Amino acid sequence: MMKVTGNLSDGEILELEDNAVKTYKRLAFAATINVFDKLHIGHGTVGYAANYIVIDATSIYVYEHGSLLVTYEHGLTIENNIHVRISQDAAATVKIYIISSGRAYRSEDIHWFGSNGMIFAKSEGSELTDCVLSWTCPRYSADIYAFGDSYFGIGNSTRWMYHLLSDGHTNIFLDGYGGRNSEAAYRHAVNALKHGTPKILLWCLGMNDKDDEDVVNSRWNSNYDNIKTLCELKGIELVLATIPSTPKRSNKYKNEIIRKSGYRYIDFARAVGSDDEIGEWYDGMLSEDLVHPTEYGALALYGQAIADLPELMNC
Repeated sequence: MMKVTGNLSDGEILELEDNAVKTYKRLAFAATINVFDKLHIGHGTVGYAANYIVIDATSIYVYEHGSLLVTYEHGLTIENNIHVRISQDAAATVKIYIISSGRAYRSEDIHWFGSNGMIFAKSEGSELTDCVLSWTCPRYSADIYAFGDSYFGIGNSTRWMYHLLSDGHTNIFLDGYGGRNSEAAYRHAVNALKHGTPKILLWCLGMNDKDDEDVVNSRWNSNYDNIKTLCELKGIELVLATIPSTPKRSNKYKNEIIRKSGYRYIDFARAVGSDDEIGEWYDGMLSEDLVHPTEYGALALYGQAIADLPELMNC
């Protein structure tokens, strides 16, 4: 559990630790109202996979990647005090509750990425006292921590992690967002391991650290060394993953290192038949963007994940 307290005047912010947790998270805010105009609260602001809401006297405005996504009228009289809760389980939607002056608003189907940036509450023209901002993730107690990028998407069937969660294997600490590189992932891993120690850490980074023409990506290699050291210090089994090369992105040298590392690894490249020289996959498995899988590709990746890391079936 993380918590920060204080007062908020116009433009002031309360913040909690930067993280990229995707599922099973709980955010709560409470305050006494002296003057109320607007309140911003959420997980990140402008980056990809950042979501927040703005509450004013009549409505809730849901922002995604810094752009307005949808507006709802809440029907409340916002005065005296305010309590806000945002909770997410294994789906790509959240439950939002707002309570003020003895009345409540609830929505249970708001689309939400919300896994890139600081947990925060910000005043816009409001004067709030006795503020409490808290956040937790029940999955800090899980046996497996998994770190990835857009391949960890949970909102549609073209991502292998979607199939893992859909099959009921949800007791896993899941951390990632689209476009994340290994440097950001390592920073988030350091933060996550302040709150729990898993048995296994699954490291699926590299698609956004493409290799150079004749050498491994230096950023990926540096953070590979960092995550190895971190796991050794904490007595955690590190499990790696090959990264399929595509016509747009070569991962040849990363995959050579992973296969020779001596660590267990999920062979995602093998699952889709990725050719490290030209990046071709088996027919029908690579999407038109030439980076991400189709549903068939995602199912192949999921099958390989279960084969090479059967502990996933216990989570």
